[in-house]
Amino acid sequence: MAFGVTVMVGPAVAGMLVALTGFGWTYTIDIILMMSMFLGLWTLPPLRPEGTIVRPGLASSSTAGVSCAGRATSGCSSCSTSRR
Repeated sequence: MAFGVTVMVGPAVAGMLVALTGFGWTYTIDIILMMSMFLGLWTLPPLRPEGTIVRPGLASSSTAGVSCAGRATSGCSSCSTSRR
């Protein structure tokens, strides 16, 4: 719902700003707001993943693919492939 409100209110406020101050000031305000958004994103702390990180190699990926293909005849829940 909040997205729908911003989609309606944002252009209306921009139109009022253009009518009251002109394109130059409206564009300047837009640049300042975008720069503050990027600064806020830049200063966010990095998020570390929880738990252990598993990076499968070629052998484990191939084994998983072959086992999934073997189960695909009965319907594999870990992949979207099923043969009939």
